[in-house]
Amino acid sequence: MAFDQIIGDHRPENLTRLFEAEWVAEQPDYSLLLKPTAILWLVCVPKQPLTPETAGPIYAQLTQLSQWLKDQGLGQHDNLAKIGNQLPYCHLHLVMREPGDECWPHPIWGRSLQAATSQEKARRKETVRRFLSTQSQAKSNRSGCADNHSR
Repeated sequence: MAFDQIIGDHRPENLTRLFEAEWVAEQPDYSLLLKPTAILWLVCVPKQPLTPETAGPIYAQLTQLSQWLKDQGLGQHDNLAKIGNQLPYCHLHLVMREPGDECWPHPIWGRSLQAATSQEKARRKETVRRFLSTQSQAKSNRSGCADNHSR
């Protein structure tokens, strides 16, 4: 089996089926999914192979997202990694952890985890979407500022 396959079809229903996770958002470079676990676990699915040029901006945004989630009280510590051997598709994991969660301090990989409630999942999706919206607005403001300065 070839690993790090790039998925061309980023429709929510396709990604949900492949990753057994709920679609949250699509960005120009990747899509984000939410695993249905009590421990907040996001899956980032890049739209192109990860190279130094493409991985840098994705990792930077996921690091900013992690800080945003901490600021919103959705975890004290993060694990951001490109690990896993069960799916052949290129993807990254962002897992928000805190002392006292059901696996602390051990890894969550390969365990049967408690399910998140509907309210938890809705709050997490809304929080992630709010972060992406603020990032989008900030990017628009920066490019608008550059346009105004060039006139």
